[in-house]
Amino acid sequence: IGAGTQENTIQFFRLPSTREEPLRMSGYPSKVKHLAWDSGARFLASGGGDMITIWDVRGQGPAGTIPLQYAGHPGLISALAFQKTGELLASGCASGKVRLWNPARSRWPESKPEPVDRSLAAFDFPSGILCLKWSPDQKALAVGCQDGSVGWIRI
Repeated sequence: IGAGTQENTIQFFRLPSTREEPLRMSGYPSKVKHLAWDSGARFLASGGGDMITIWDVRGQGPAGTIPLQYAGHPGLISALAFQKTGELLASGCASGKVRLWNPARSRWPESKPEPVDRSLAAFDFPSGILCLKWSPDQKALAVGCQDGSVGWIRI
């Protein structure tokens, strides 16, 4: 199980519980408030602040690798959701914008993280985004907003 912490880290706990120290991922500029795994467990997306950090966790995990960072939200990241196919990642922010990204087709940095703004699409909503949920057929995205409204994005 992974959890964002007050210390700007992600902490992972083994299940069933063991005496081993939890794995920690650090270096985040702010509290990590949102985590999302793709269905194949290849990508772990994390959000805190106005940037999304994506780790390719295949094989031995993220240790020693360079993450992909997406920038471009005008507010704090407030929701993340991968399609079940793993192709698209949806992100929402506190200022009402939803963006779609494709980590599998993105160019990953070679030497250091470099935030990029290469979203496939962006959508505006009347208030901050609270939650995102893909439809069962993965062709639409439900968007829950702070003002109580719900919207749909057809893909």
